[in-house]
Amino acid sequence: MTKKPTPPCSPAGHPGVRTSSTPTRQCLVSKAVRPTSDLIRFALSPDGLVVPDLKARLPGRGVWVSADRDHINTAQQKNLFARGFRQTVTINGDLAQQIENQLRQDLLNRLGLARRSGEIILGHENVAKALKARQVGAYIGAHDGAEDGRNKLLRLLHATDRDIFVCGAFDSEALGLALGQENVIHGAFRPGPACQAWCRLATTLAAFCPLTPETWLRPLLSAADAQQQKIANHE
Repeated sequence: MTKKPTPPCSPAGHPGVRTSSTPTRQCLVSKAVRPTSDLIRFALSPDGLVVPDLKARLPGRGVWVSADRDHINTAQQKNLFARGFRQTVTINGDLAQQIENQLRQDLLNRLGLARRSGEIILGHENVAKALKARQVGAYIGAHDGAEDGRNKLLRLLHATDRDIFVCGAFDSEALGLALGQENVIHGAFRPGPACQAWCRLATTLAAFCPLTPETWLRPLLSAADAQQQKIANHE
């Protein structure tokens, strides 16, 4: 069975892993005490509007909810924010969707910054060369790109026998706007701190929407089956 690609980050930096210095808070819904990296902070505006505070920097009292769509929907539907803030509150629209949109925009903004600092590799051929040289920490493909080219890179990624993060949450237009090109189909993050931080944020997004279409797993599973057959033939 193929091992699912995971963010290339140290255990201390991976969501859900607690160290002695990791700050914790209680989830408003489950009451479980969890690392703040696994939670979303919400603040209250002066007029009583509940506001997602993804960077946990807004002033005033805050409440924390586990960073996934189900917990946030439960908090909104059961009016738990009023209990947490101990006053009447106002909620405009779907909070979970607002968070997904903010996470998406933050990830795209970070791609633009990484591109300017030389952390991003673009183009099918360049990404393939980087994969062969083991210089890729994350593969970022447009979900509306051609299947053939993407599958070649995914099979190559599998052949490296390394945990490389895979993200297909954006279309070519969104990637192009973020990276300063008309359309971007294939991109990759060079290994390093910027890649690790981006992957951790993308892991949070995965609790709100799929990072990769199911069809992307097919070439990985096919490659794994072929490898198992090759091993069996030599036994």
